[in-house]
Amino acid sequence: MAVQLCDVQEHPMDPLRQESLAHRLPPGEGYGDAAFSFDFPNYMSSFRGPTGITYKNMKFTAAEFRRLHELTGIYDPTNPDIHPFAAHGGKLLLWTGAADPGVSPLIVLNYYDAVRRTPGEQAASRFMTLYTVQGHYHCSGGPTPARADYLTPLMQWTETGLHPDRIVVSYLTSPTDPTVTKTRPVFPYPAIAKYTGTGSKDDAANYVKAPPVQRFNDRTPWLGLEHYTPAHTRWYIPGQPSLSRHRPSST
Repeated sequence: MAVQLCDVQEHPMDPLRQESLAHRLPPGEGYGDAAFSFDFPNYMSSFRGPTGITYKNMKFTAAEFRRLHELTGIYDPTNPDIHPFAAHGGKLLLWTGAADPGVSPLIVLNYYDAVRRTPGEQAASRFMTLYTVQGHYHCSGGPTPARADYLTPLMQWTETGLHPDRIVVSYLTSPTDPTVTKTRPVFPYPAIAKYTGTGSKDDAANYVKAPPVQRFNDRTPWLGLEHYTPAHTRWYIPGQPSLSRHRPSST
């Protein structure tokens, strides 16, 4: 198990084709999904399961990736063409913990990038925004659990047109102690929070919005980039042995 987890941390590559098989885990991330990676490939990756594949014997090859790829068309919420949603006035506020050990923030960035490429950056900014929260694990757990209100800014954006900007994140003492130890603002990606130089660094009031010190490509190349296309979406039709490219009729 330790060897397999190290393979994930070190950006697994197909040894023959030299293709990236997964998003690299950012430094400091843990391995909170070890249990999930036992059950999913074994029972949920194929209509013909159990496959016998778990993190204990999984091969980091393109062939294994394709084998586990069968049902991703119904699992992956990665269709970047959401223009019907936007056309009806929908707003999409994405947020991700930058230290999430289960869903790499690079996955979220890949989707964010794909959506922006579809209608263009300017058009996408009218209905989508993203927040990345430093030190934040999956949901609100982890060694530094955090809480923030993303719903109210989303509602204001939808109902009044006021684009979300500064959101204050409260970091708690521990998963069992809800005492707030510090607050920190987050801003729409790629903006960062910059300390003003005065006052407590644990107080969100002493930070201002600033451009990033360094920009990286929002698109991480890996074997699953094809998932971020409308063509990847599949539909399950009861009684059929494989997924369909065509959405079943609602009648």
